[in-house]
Amino acid sequence: FKPIIALAALQEKVVTPTSVVYSPGTLKFGRRVYHESHKTSHGSINIVKAIEVSSNVFFYKMGIALGIERMAPYAKLLGLGQKTNIAMTHEVSGLIPSSEWKVKKLGEEWQPGENLSTAIGQGFVLVTALQMAVAYNTIGLEGKVVKPMLIRRVLNQDSKVVQEFDPQVLRDATQSNEFGVTIDQATFRTVKQGM
Repeated sequence: FKPIIALAALQEKVVTPTSVVYSPGTLKFGRRVYHESHKTSHGSINIVKAIEVSSNVFFYKMGIALGIERMAPYAKLLGLGQKTNIAMTHEVSGLIPSSEWKVKKLGEEWQPGENLSTAIGQGFVLVTALQMAVAYNTIGLEGKVVKPMLIRRVLNQDSKVVQEFDPQVLRDATQSNEFGVTIDQATFRTVKQGM
């Protein structure tokens, strides 16, 4: 999930590709201490290194700076928290939370600490492996959100093509869209470098 937050942080100019952020082994926020997975410091790192080492603290800081209302549209733009509409039964949509969702669903206000867990793909975030594959494919293609396919072609018993299916581009994340955010190709390239 961190590469998606990296896209948001870069695109929203919270950081640049060369910005350096101190990422110690822990981060105290409110009354809680948030940890790196191995509780070791990564020191001062840029976003490429933060993706490479999967720094929790770096991305906690991005979550604080972005807030849920600036994280959620980027995740949704890449297909997270929504059905892929692949020809498969029982597909679930998952969830990319927002402050509006929390009030409506749970009757509670969004808490600032929830931005930290969301920024590393935890908390209320629910995505499928297939949605993550779509999102990562979008990063690889630098913006093209492609509907997943199960079958490329159907052959008869003589190995002749009976039917062929072409990839379907759902949207281009570098262009205006219903999510209200776009991502520059240079931003995709920076995130790819870290991945």
